[in-house]
Amino acid sequence: MTPPTPPDGLSTDPARAATPHETSSDPMPATDRSERATQPSARAAGPQPREIGARPVALVLRVGGVLGVLVVLAGLVTAFSQDSALWTAAGSRGDLLGPRAALRLSDLVGGLRHGQASAVVLLGMVVLAATPAAGVAVAGWYWLRGQRPRLAAVAAVVLVLLAVAGWLGAAG
Repeated sequence: MTPPTPPDGLSTDPARAATPHETSSDPMPATDRSERATQPSARAAGPQPREIGARPVALVLRVGGVLGVLVVLAGLVTAFSQDSALWTAAGSRGDLLGPRAALRLSDLVGGLRHGQASAVVLLGMVVLAATPAAGVAVAGWYWLRGQRPRLAAVAAVVLVLLAVAGWLGAAG
């Protein structure tokens, strides 16, 4: 005679191991499961709240990245259409944008005014470089509005350090 099986489906008899159909995926008895189903849980309460400003920061980074890449590509297409000989192995000599390429920010406005492809590429690089700073600024603004002054102060310090680094880089 075999001993009765405990309610959890596991046998106490070492000679008789429980088969997969005898075991339950939920070790709780049915009465406990019904009580558990009526109690509110953390998952039933809905999704966890996101960090303040996460969506706007992600949007700024996504738009800035895509816009910067598109402007750089537009500049490269313009450069190719203006002088395709520069893009050949014999004509490039390592300078795909030409010998008069705008490489400084002071050259940017004049180069864009004259339709230089190198100025368009430089504008795209400026957009790509400014995108993370814009993300920090947006995060700081949302943290300030969300009553998180410490995080907003950290964002302000990061922006000041970026401005100082840019100023020192331009001076040197």
